[in-house]
Order: sequence, then C-alpha cells, then structure tokens
Amino acid sequence: MSKQNEKGNVYSFLKRLLEKDDFSLAEYDFKLEMKKYYKKYNTSKRHDKLIHEIEEKIDNEKNYISRWFAYKTLEGEQNGRKYIQFDCDNSNDTCELTKLIYYYLWGWEKGKKAKNYFGNLLILQEKSAVFGGDTMNSLGITMVRYLKKRSVKDCKKKWESKKGMSVVKGLYDFALYTSCIGNFVLVPKGFNGHRGIHPQIKDYWDLSLDYLAFAEKSAWLSTGEEPIKQKYVKDNKAFVKYINMFFLWDYVDKSYQVKPLFDSHGDKLGAKLIPDGDVCPEEEEFEQYFITATEYIRRRGLFMAAMLKIAVEYDERKERQGQDGNDIWHVSDIYKYIVEKVFLTDKTYSGYEGVIHDIKDVISKAVKENVISEDTKKEIFSILGKAQDLIAEVKVDANDKKASD
Repeated sequence: MSKQNEKGNVYSFLKRLLEKDDFSLAEYDFKLEMKKYYKKYNTSKRHDKLIHEIEEKIDNEKNYISRWFAYKTLEGEQNGRKYIQFDCDNSNDTCELTKLIYYYLWGWEKGKKAKNYFGNLLILQEKSAVFGGDTMNSLGITMVRYLKKRSVKDCKKKWESKKGMSVVKGLYDFALYTSCIGNFVLVPKGFNGHRGIHPQIKDYWDLSLDYLAFAEKSAWLSTGEEPIKQKYVKDNKAFVKYINMFFLWDYVDKSYQVKPLFDSHGDKLGAKLIPDGDVCPEEEEFEQYFITATEYIRRRGLFMAAMLKIAVEYDERKERQGQDGNDIWHVSDIYKYIVEKVFLTDKTYSGYEGVIHDIKDVISKAVKENVISEDTKKEIFSILGKAQDLIAEVKVDANDKKASD
C-alpha cells in the first residue's frame, strides 16, 4: 500500500470515529492499531503467527489487563532482526492514527521544528523546539511494583498463572485508558526517554510536569546525579502555554502548580532539588493512582475528541492556500482561531469549564468577523456543551473485574 493510500485510510478511520455522536474516539483503545502496523512487514510463517497472536490476544481479548500484557510483550522479527516495537503514542513513528491526531490538534510533523501557531509555544525558552510523542501515565513501572516482580514479562507470567486473581480498584480501567487518546501528549525531544529512566521521576507524569516547570533551559537533560539548577518564576508563561496547548488543566491547580497523582508525591513537587526517596506508590496508594490518572485521561480524551471534531469537520476554507505552502496547517480556520485566542495564551484556568466558556466567547467573535457562520457556531456550541457534560460526569467504576472476566 502506498503512503498516500495509507494516510487516506487512516484519515477515513479517524473521520468515522469523529462522526459518531457518542465521542467514542475518547474510549478507543489504540492497542487495536497494533495489527495495522505489523501487517506492513513482509509476510512469512513467523510473521503470520505474530498477526494471529495479535488478533487473539489484543483484538479479541476482552480483559484489558491481559490485552495490556500482550501489547507490551508481543514481538516480531524478520530475517533475524526484531521489528521496531509498536507504540500507541507514536514516539517511535509506529502509529499512523496517533500521528494524524498530533497533526490536527497541534500541527506536529515528525522531526520538524514547530512553526506557525505551534511555534509560538516556548518550552524551556527554546524557540522552534522539536517535539515528540509520549504517554503521560504509564503502567509498566507501577505494574512491576504492584505485582512485586522484576520485569513486565515476569508480571505477565504471574498474571497468567493466577487466573481469577482480584486486583486493586482502578487497575482494570487504567490498563485500557493508558492507551487511549487522553493519555498521549507531545514533549520536548529527548524528554520521553529521559523521564522514563530518571530514578526520581520513573515516568510519573506529575513529577515529569514539575520537572519541566522548574527546569532551566536544557536542564532536564541532566544526568540526575546532581540537583537541577532550577529557576521557577510564578509567571512562567512558557509553562502556562504548555498546559493550555496540551489540555493539561486537570494536572495543575488554579495557580498552575502541579498536583500530585497520589499522596506521597505531595512533598516531591515544587521542591528546589530533585525529589528524594522512592517515587513509586505505597501499597495503599495504587488505587488512588489508578483511579486519579484514569479520570484525568478520560476527561482530557473527551475534550480532545471535541477539539478534533472542530479542527477536522469545520474546515470551511480548506481549499485556501497560505503564503508559504510549506507552512500550511490543514485544519479549520475556527480551530486555528481557538488556538490563538485560548490555548496559546498565558491565561490561567481552573479547569475545563472556564476553558470552554472562553472558547464559546471566541466562537461568537468569530461569527462577527465572518470566520464562521451562525449555523456553524450553533453546531460547535452543541459539541462543546456535550463535551462539557460528559467531562463533568466522568467517574471511574469502583467495581473492577477479575482476570477471569
């Protein structure tokens, strides 16, 4: 299949998800994109076996924890060389659907410096910084700690040997939502790997955000052996824009100080040095982490789905060309308008309600400036209203399922 045809198929699939009134994109498990990636490799008996395993252990697997283990451990190879392992967040350029979403929401393209609207976003005082995909709330390190094993593969063996074992509240849902749209973000180039191996961050998103908020230019690339030279100012406009542009309001308070995902992180945030001690949850904190992170992911996913609907479905001037053809961002003018007037500002918000209120104000002004029609305004207001209602309703089901479900 040609690149052009593949891109067209991915776009068509995204459009089908967006056209549904139930915001189903927010609930879509991107692990289900795994087979599409591996099918691009040449066929062989070993390859066919891998595809069959994906269909059996991911596509047809209804238990989200078992599906997650399969996603993390299934591997393929060709001519003695392992395939690049699929990653839902497209951090290694393996998920076309996620890549397309990054483009529509933030104008991101692999390896290119951010420019145009996105270029106004200054993270760590770097102009036109290069960004890449990342998963905010990961499960791997926490699963290893929770099941008291040394690796994810060891955890998988324990899980499979104890079918029917009860799990802590929140884990079952988190195993699904860790691979949903609301958990994907763009971070400065190199930060994905850095936060994953840093002993005092260990991939936890609250600690990662705090690290970005406090770090001086390029300081986040330190080895972790020395305290970071941190210089945080209350009017850190770059960090505020980062929160706004990537819809991260649940992770900060109204003054944009990072909130802990579980209690023991409370004294590890806003510090002048890298936090000391173990950063993994205590035994009694697993439930708090899984439930809190899942709620944040679900809420953000609903908002992202709403923004994608506006960016993709309301391009009233999609044929218009910009002055520089290389810089065209093919999304609706009204979404660009929202980005400029709301997301790429240093205004602080206390949550989605305030953001949606300002978006509605911007849309009303856009009608007066002939950016959109009155009918389009009504349709977008309907999308925003439904998204706001769904976001307010999010509550994780406390009745988690067992491995045998």
